[in-house]
Formats: sequence, C-alpha cells, structure tokens
Amino acid sequence: MKNMKKLLAVLLTLVMVFSLCGVATAEVGTRPTARTEVTSLAGISSVTVGGTTAYYEYDNNTGSDVKYIRAMVPATVSLEDLQAITVVITTTGATPTVTGTAAVTPTSTSGNAYTYTLNLLNNRYSVAVSGNTYYLAAGFAGHVAIDENDTLGVHAVTLNNNTVNAYGAVAQSYYVGNGYYLDNNYLWTDTATMLYYIGGSYTYQGSGNTIPMTLSLSAGTSVVTGGCVIVNGTNYYYNMGAAAPTFSITNGTASRQYSISAVLNPATSFRISASTYAIDFTELENDPNYGGVFTSNIDEIATALAAYYATNPIFSTSASVMDVMLAFIDFAEEEGLFSYTTSCSATYLSMLNGLGEFSAGPLSGWCYMDGVYSPTCEVPMVGAADYPLGNAARFTWFLTTDYTSHF
Repeated sequence: MKNMKKLLAVLLTLVMVFSLCGVATAEVGTRPTARTEVTSLAGISSVTVGGTTAYYEYDNNTGSDVKYIRAMVPATVSLEDLQAITVVITTTGATPTVTGTAAVTPTSTSGNAYTYTLNLLNNRYSVAVSGNTYYLAAGFAGHVAIDENDTLGVHAVTLNNNTVNAYGAVAQSYYVGNGYYLDNNYLWTDTATMLYYIGGSYTYQGSGNTIPMTLSLSAGTSVVTGGCVIVNGTNYYYNMGAAAPTFSITNGTASRQYSISAVLNPATSFRISASTYAIDFTELENDPNYGGVFTSNIDEIATALAAYYATNPIFSTSASVMDVMLAFIDFAEEEGLFSYTTSCSATYLSMLNGLGEFSAGPLSGWCYMDGVYSPTCEVPMVGAADYPLGNAARFTWFLTTDYTSHF
C-alpha cells in the first residue's frame, strides 16, 4: 500500500510538471486570420515608408478599434535598409507623436509632413495624432535585397554575360505590427529562416554543362569548392549539370549557401533533350512488313541520341529543326556511333544510319513534326531547315512508311 501511495505521488508530481510546462509554452492571445482594409485614418493624410505608400487595416483578432499603418517594401530594400528607413507621415494638420521604445523626434518637417528614420525590422511604432493612436509596421512584399556591405553578400552576378539577381527570401506575415507577434516574441519577418538565391534568366547557345559566371564578393570572402560554381583562378563557371544548383561562400567562420534558380530564357535558348527533340520509330516498328527488320539501325540511333543529350546541347531559338539534326549527325559520326550510311544535306534528310527514303517501301522516308508523334499527326507545311526551334516546345522526327497519311 505504501509503495502504491508513493507511485501515485510521483505520478501526480509528473502531471503537475507537464501541466506547468504546457502553461509556459501556451500562446498568448489569438492568431490573426483576416485583415480588413480601411480607406482613411482620422488625422492622417498619407504615410510613406522608404517611398512606398502605406495602407491602413484592422485585424480580426484585435478588432476594428485597433488600426494599423502598414507598408510592404519592394525588392530593392535590404534588411539593413529596413532598420533605418525613412518614414514620412503627413497629417491633416495636427502634430503626430511617434513612439517605439521611446518617443522619436522627426529628422525634418515641412508643413504637415514629418520625416523620421525608424527601425521597422520586426518593430512597430505607435502614431498618435488628433486623439487617435495607430500602429506603424512594415515587411517585405517579396524578395529582399542584399546589402552592399553584407560580408556574405553576392553582387553583380552574370551568367554568360546576362545579368541575374542575387536576393534573399524570407517568410513574411502580412499581419505586421499585430500584438499577437509581440506578445509571443514571434517575428512577422522571419529572418531566422532566410534563404538566398540567384534568380532570373540567361541566354546560352553551345554544348557542355559549364558557362561563364561573374560575381563580386567582399574582401576576405571566397567560394567554397564542391558546389555548382567552379572556381578557376579568378574565373567562375556555373555547372548547369550539378546534382544540386547550390554553392556556398565563406568569410572567416561565417558561411552562407546560395541556390541558383536562374533558368535559360526560353525566348532565346532551346535545350535539346528527350522531352524537346526526339526520333520516333513507332510507325516503322508497327509495320507488318518492316517491323523488326532494322533493329540494329534503330538501337544505334537511340544510343547515339542519348549520348548527344548528355552533352547538354543548347541552340538559339532562331536555329532550325534541321540545324539540330545536322549537329546530331556530326556528333554521332565523330564518336563512331553509326555503322550504316547517313546522307543529309542542309535542307533534306534522306538517310540516317541506313534508314530513310524507300527503306520501308516506296512511300517511306523521314518526316518531322512540332509535337509528339501519333499515327494521325500532320507535318508542318515547311521544311525542317526553315522551321525555327522557337516555334514549338517539342519536335519529333519519325520514319514514316506512308508519307501521304501525314499531309
């Protein structure tokens, strides 16, 4: 019995400890879930934050009596900028009182316009005017600029001489300034989870997986080897074929990872791959007279095409469908991947590795189309040498046994 009482006492103690822990970690207040725009605020004519016009709202958790003056700054603003940003409050006549941890004195006034320098990175200020009190706060509308003095910043980035953008991405709540965040020591701009990217688009034509890259780093900062950026002396190259498009830089004991999200500009560059440029033998293989006759020819072409894809060929969108075929043939022959005759002029493909016109009957030969092959597909009414790659997302060559069925 005594042991049982001791056990119950221990259990009750544990329950009390867990209960206290639960109380200690419980959130204070209610999380906001809806915002309502307010067209105007009494005593306020306008407010700008770093040149961005502020808007006015109230939230469902604090009610319509608590009004917020909010601004979401553009991608040209850095974290450092937001910590010392210019705010202009124009009133309808009364003098505003701006208070953070203490009252803030305006840096200048002009008529009813009062200018302040405020730290609005996860801080809010009360604005009292004409007997009303509002709460001023700000966040980021999207990307976050990287400050020029950031020792782990990457600047002036180009890929193959195309300017791309280095920026930060932050988890941003639009309920900036809401007391729920302050009461729970939460950040409405979550700088702790900030990620860094190099985005945009670039133009490239050629083969291989590496392209020239330039970037500017702070003194003492270097690129860590092993990522998608290759360092060769003072030159940098982006490895488009890297397993992960990430690289890191280091300065002393500090480091930062960047992800390259920049993509080929589809308006100028066309990447050759199995999903964009194919050779199809369905019609030949399904023919009752010729199916299975040319297995060796087909296998060699398929092997050569896979090897060609692996070189990561990229063409200008102004190049023609025939330009790619000619480049593929040159590659296959230089690598010794074809065992049979190939004949292709600048405008006409008559034979590819022993397959071509009349190989599978009097109406057989090579055709191409802009899309995926089907038995009823219709070919473009223009030659492959005159059809630009930019006109479609995919092209397919196929050996037809009856070309009349595709016109």
